[in-house]
Amino acid sequence: MATLPETATWEDGIYQLEATDPVQGGLNGIDNLQGKQLANRTAYLKKQADAANTGLANHIAAADPHPQYTTAAELETRIAALVASSPAALDTLNELATALGDDPNFATTITNALATKAPLASPALTGTPTAPTAPASTNSTQLANTAMVHSAIANDLHAIGSAPMYACRAWVNFDGTQSTPTIRASGNVSSVVKNGTGNYTINLSIAMPDVNYTTVLGARNNGDGNGSWFTEYGDNSTRTTSSLVLSNYKQDGSANLDMSAFMAAIFR
Repeated sequence: MATLPETATWEDGIYQLEATDPVQGGLNGIDNLQGKQLANRTAYLKKQADAANTGLANHIAAADPHPQYTTAAELETRIAALVASSPAALDTLNELATALGDDPNFATTITNALATKAPLASPALTGTPTAPTAPASTNSTQLANTAMVHSAIANDLHAIGSAPMYACRAWVNFDGTQSTPTIRASGNVSSVVKNGTGNYTINLSIAMPDVNYTTVLGARNNGDGNGSWFTEYGDNSTRTTSSLVLSNYKQDGSANLDMSAFMAAIFR
């Protein structure tokens, strides 16, 4: 007994036996036509199923069967890379949002806030800026406020109490025995001119604001036992804002006297 041959072909229809069809066997007999068509369909479906099973097996065995999709492992790797070494308090989007004050315009807010701050290089401060008061003995590049400056000046001058302090505006130490007096040391004094024995004009480098200044004078004798009076020559009308005349007299007032050391200081 032979079997019908099968071809893996999809048959579009199954022949319907008619009442008038003769009984006819054999390979091409009409009675075997339906069997052949069904067998072909079955072979076709089996071929498709085998191919699908092979594709499914390969799919299951593949490391990444769907490259267009992110796998759970890839997702975990990317999340880990995003979090990186973030501290536990900042490793979620909600924690980051909280840290930014839930401000959707955080960058603009910070930029505007920074615009109100003074630059580190050469800041131009306005209003009444304050700073910590350093000890009066501080000697560094630390910022000094007015309280520290006042305390440091008082400390350096050994000033006691709350009375105001006034600075010397000009001073000079000179030898009056020379025809052109020799200035040993001075401050704000441009020259000393000898007008005659014991009579000198002190010229200031920078003038006083007015003539209402005070002079403190001193002289050291020549070792000959002669005392003297060193005083300002003339009255207030003879002094100017840029010069004044000083005279030195013998103690008995008989004549002017040169000395080797005259000292003068001006306060205003």
